[in-house]
Amino acid sequence: MKGKGNSRRTFKKGDQCVQNPSTRRHRDDVKKNVISQRKSKGGLTLAALQKHNEDIEEDLHMEDLAISETTATTKKSKALSISGLTDCSNMTFNRVMDKWKSTDSLDQEKCAVLAAVTEVIRSRGGSESETDYFAALMTLLESTTEEGSCTAVLYLLSLVIKKVPTTVLRTKCAESLKCFTVIMEAHHENGRASLLMGLLDCLATTLNAQDPAIWTEHSTQRSFQMMLMFIIHSKPKVRKVAHNSIQSILKLGLLNHKNHPSGSLTAKHLIQIFQQNSSDTATMCHHSLNFLKNCLHYFGEKQLKELCEAILQLLSTNNPIMKTNSMQTLHSMFKSNPPEENLSADLNCKLILALYDFQPSFNDVHVAEAWLAVQLEAHSNLSLLDNKLCLKHLTKFFGTALNFFQSDHMDVVKAAANYMKEASEKCMESYIDILEEDVTSNSSSFLKILKIMESGLTYKFQPVWNIVLQSLQYLYATYGRLFPNQMVYSVANVIQMYSGPAAPFFNNLKKTIGAAFTSMGPKLILNDTPLELMIKDSSDCQFPRAWLLPIMKDSIKQTELQYFIDEFLPVAAHLKRRGEECRKNKEDLEAKVYETLLSQVWSLLTGFCHKPTDVSTAFKNIAKVMGSALTDQKNLRQLVIQALRNLISTAEEESTKFIGQFAKNYLPILFNLYTSDDEDCKGISLHVLEGIRSFLIVADEKLVLMFLDKSLEKLDSEKSSLKKHQLMDLIVSMVKYCDDNHLNKLFKLMLTHIDSKDRSMQKKSYRMLEEMLEANSESCKKETNQCSI
Repeated sequence: MKGKGNSRRTFKKGDQCVQNPSTRRHRDDVKKNVISQRKSKGGLTLAALQKHNEDIEEDLHMEDLAISETTATTKKSKALSISGLTDCSNMTFNRVMDKWKSTDSLDQEKCAVLAAVTEVIRSRGGSESETDYFAALMTLLESTTEEGSCTAVLYLLSLVIKKVPTTVLRTKCAESLKCFTVIMEAHHENGRASLLMGLLDCLATTLNAQDPAIWTEHSTQRSFQMMLMFIIHSKPKVRKVAHNSIQSILKLGLLNHKNHPSGSLTAKHLIQIFQQNSSDTATMCHHSLNFLKNCLHYFGEKQLKELCEAILQLLSTNNPIMKTNSMQTLHSMFKSNPPEENLSADLNCKLILALYDFQPSFNDVHVAEAWLAVQLEAHSNLSLLDNKLCLKHLTKFFGTALNFFQSDHMDVVKAAANYMKEASEKCMESYIDILEEDVTSNSSSFLKILKIMESGLTYKFQPVWNIVLQSLQYLYATYGRLFPNQMVYSVANVIQMYSGPAAPFFNNLKKTIGAAFTSMGPKLILNDTPLELMIKDSSDCQFPRAWLLPIMKDSIKQTELQYFIDEFLPVAAHLKRRGEECRKNKEDLEAKVYETLLSQVWSLLTGFCHKPTDVSTAFKNIAKVMGSALTDQKNLRQLVIQALRNLISTAEEESTKFIGQFAKNYLPILFNLYTSDDEDCKGISLHVLEGIRSFLIVADEKLVLMFLDKSLEKLDSEKSSLKKHQLMDLIVSMVKYCDDNHLNKLFKLMLTHIDSKDRSMQKKSYRMLEEMLEANSESCKKETNQCSI
């Protein structure tokens, strides 16, 4: 964007690259300034410093450390002496010593007071310990009336008092509390925030150091009651310090002494605030609730009950912010898991039931979410106290939470679903032994919860069926393997939804049913809801439950392999026969349907071979069938090879030894497939090679060496380059299983072809060398270390 005026400077031709400008106005100005500075004779000199220190010694009255209102300003500036501030040996005041250059009047006051106190301690032969500073600052505080000086002294005192020995604080308790109380009475309404913050810090540290017996005295209780007034102070910083200070007193007092007076005093004060009726009541209640969020769980059972009752009364107001804040306070209390002597199981149950009286509307978003959250934490805490009792109360919580699915706001629906899931995780998953006992009872709470979740599939909840299905998916995945007989009927009801108005939620439906197949296994579910693939009527080509096959393919694992043999192999044979009949009768459409179903049935085998539970008894019954499929059925080869690879990779050590006994049958088949000229075999050659590598892992070493010898013989006599490449791949896959003699042969073979003009053979030779170097066998390592190319 160009400017309106012609402000750009123009240069003569060739002068654009000139670096030194002809004008020197700014340089001349700088030069003049430097010269004038050099001529000045001002600055810090030894004489000036000496005079400064002499002035300080004359003006400071060391006898009583008093700072009057008239002399405060002059002494403030003069107290910044080098000897009194910067060389203070007590590290407690490090943060103050860094402020001696500050222009803030309060910072200057802090530095002045610290310098004066330090000089006094040194003049009296003190060691500059925390106790020395505490005594000097308390003496100074008692005689100080000006607000700025008082603020500075309290700030320094708040730093050092935390490091003063407890015995000193107990000895000086009466004098300290009297001094602090006087200052608090004078400044609690209009005092500056920094003064009140320092005062509260000092008062809290003093009270924390006292024995419980001191709390019975009137002066101690009066000082604490004055602190309680600051819980609702109008200044946020003061209020925050008051909250932290009082909470520290409650924590230290109530944890060490169950009936510490601070608890009853605080509870009485807060209940009075909650019960007031004035224009400022709401604000005071909010401040009090914010205070209780971090300390309600410290109170004893009596005070805790009274405070909770007062908080519950706030839920009856029409102020949604007050309701939310009250619930958040109870939420924090439950989440802190109070000890049983403070919150018993009986009181916990009463609070849960009382909260149902204040159940909000489904469409009141913030209050509804807060109510669900506090109920979740209440049940979670109850599970730690009495899990059986918690399980009984969970049924009502799940039923109530399900009703929130009727809300017009999706945020409420999702929150309800999440809290139900969290309730299951915290209150049921960790107590499986109690669940197992509960399921066998006549009035099982777990089965009631399952029925409640099933009721979410009624038309009343149809707009949020996706959320209901997600909740059922979690229950199936978590408890299906533990209680399959109790949950199978629920799965049947979900499967029936496919033929109903569940089309918009089909993806959620598939995931839910898939979770059931994964956890419960196909046997139990299909016995209750058969696939009905073996239809006797030849004219009927309708399979209403065939849609379950792709779901089962992606979900089945760690189940009985024998079930596939008993149920699905006959189905596969029937489908194959019907497909062939349709082809003969030129019923191409029907034939395609049967062929597709046949492929889907066989695809289940990969899942059944994923860590099956009965390998040692079932695999021998299907091994021959799988071998025949590899040989005769081209469209099933890839599926069968993948199933065998799954079987070997997921089997345990004992099972792999059993599978290895069949290597002598499968390896010849796989070798022949890999070296076959059939175009169908070439398309799956990589799958076949991976299958060979899997079987070599479990095969007997002697068997592997026998196949290696045969492969070497064929390689020597083979003339086709393609066959040689295939045989070389097989030999490379067996390198790591060689003994010394065979390793020598392979090493010579590698040297023969490593300089071959046939690039493929050369690459495979290097691949062989790589296998030798990566081999874990000692023979391979020894031979490769001794030889060089």
